[in-house]
This record gives sequence, C-alpha cells and structure tokens, in this order.
Amino acid sequence: MLDKKFDWSKTKKTNMAGDDHIDIYYLMDNLMLAAWKGNDEAAFWHYLLPCHNLLDRCLKGTVDGIFSSKIVKAPRCDIDPKYGLHSYTCVIELRNQRQSILCERFRNINNSENYSESGWIAFPLINIHEPHIPLSRQLNFLWKTELFKGKIKACFI
Repeated sequence: MLDKKFDWSKTKKTNMAGDDHIDIYYLMDNLMLAAWKGNDEAAFWHYLLPCHNLLDRCLKGTVDGIFSSKIVKAPRCDIDPKYGLHSYTCVIELRNQRQSILCERFRNINNSENYSESGWIAFPLINIHEPHIPLSRQLNFLWKTELFKGKIKACFI
C-alpha cells in the first residue's frame, strides 16, 4: 500500500492556499497536504484531531482518572413544541496560545424544529447581510520544516 502513487488529478483542483514555497491541498475531513511548488513532493501533512473539552481533560485530569464535565440537558420547551429551542447563549472564542483574536457572545439564540438534521441542531449565528465581527489582527497559517518556514496570509485552520 505504501508504494502506490497518489493521484493528483482531483487534488490539484482543490488548492486551498499557498505561499512562495508550498501549496496546501484539502484531501478530506481534517486532512491537508502541503506540497512543494514545482515538484509536487509532500512538504508536510496536517491532520486535525478535534475533541470536545480536550484542554479541560488534559489540564484537570489526574493520575487516578480523566476529567469529565457535567452533562447539561437542554431546557424543556415550555411554550410550544413547534416553537423549537430558544433562549440559548453561545460564546465563540478564536485564540492562539498567547492571546485572544476574537471573542463574541451571542445571546437569545433561537431555532425551530425544521433546522434539526440527524440529531444535531444548527443555530444560525451570523447573517451574511449583516456586518461581520471585526478581528483584532489578520489570521495567518504559520508552517515550518527543517529547512524552510513560511506564512500563508488570510488563512486559518
């Protein structure tokens, strides 16, 4: 399996971003490949491992057991079941290890039943026709190998 050639024909069309040295390609959910410009050899792979409350589990866990957060149940709809979920609050914080780049609180979020898909509820937070939230600085994707390093502007993962 390791000696198979990778077919670039489909991947070449999905170039997400790049800089002077590399191009970044989105291969599938949470998996990206950075290839050197010119010869298409792999510079590095980037795989995201999302996990709910990962930081809490790492910092608050002990030798005896892992940290488990309390399960919060949704309040029962007391008005009308057709009305859907209502009066939720959502906090979105985008940060690196040093500082907060964006922190926004959305209050009184509502959702009707027709947005429910396979057990998940989508809450519309941002409307494309309304002004967006300003960021404190520009977002960049920093990358580094043994020989080179670079910054891809206006890209964030």
